[in-house]
Amino acid sequence: MSFLLSYIDEIESGRVIAGQELKSVLKRLKNDLNNPRYIYDERPGQIRIEFIERFCKHTKSPFNGQPFILELWEKAFLECAYGFKMKETGLRRFNEALLLIARKNGKTTFIAGIDLAEFFLSSGGTDIVCASNTNDQASILFEEINNMREQSKALRNEKRSKKNIFYIYSPKNKNKIKKLSAQSRNKDGYNIEVGCIDEVHEMTDSKV
Repeated sequence: MSFLLSYIDEIESGRVIAGQELKSVLKRLKNDLNNPRYIYDERPGQIRIEFIERFCKHTKSPFNGQPFILELWEKAFLECAYGFKMKETGLRRFNEALLLIARKNGKTTFIAGIDLAEFFLSSGGTDIVCASNTNDQASILFEEINNMREQSKALRNEKRSKKNIFYIYSPKNKNKIKKLSAQSRNKDGYNIEVGCIDEVHEMTDSKV
């Protein structure tokens, strides 16, 4: 079952209300499923969906401790972001995604789940960066990731992950989750595989 197609069907049937901009993007993506330039593989996104729903839990009241069950649009987003590949090279078509969500609609929790999935599922030696305009803003996402990690007995196992004052790291595959902001002194030396930037609309320059 394709979550992307299910989401498109919900919108086209009128059961889910969406803006014209989103409808336009989804229409192009639906057409691209039959474009010979691309391969659409549902599995990479669905592996991450399964990880989040199995291991990640909410950390904020009133849902603290409850399993993180993704909504259909979140599943469609993940499946699409990881699913499209260039047929000629086999590489992912999309390396960047802009996610526009109104305030207090769970974007930090969603991104924290994605970061944890990448931390545990990606190849070794990867830097995962939580970035924002200030250290305080970057810390919000970083702490949400760590709180979510600590909620799970499997994820907080010291053989799989540890935390110090600088980063969360894996003794097994040497992956790290770090903070970065415009206030950070050293912005070099990162081997960034996954970078999540919060509060992009407040940025005054492109330092981060």
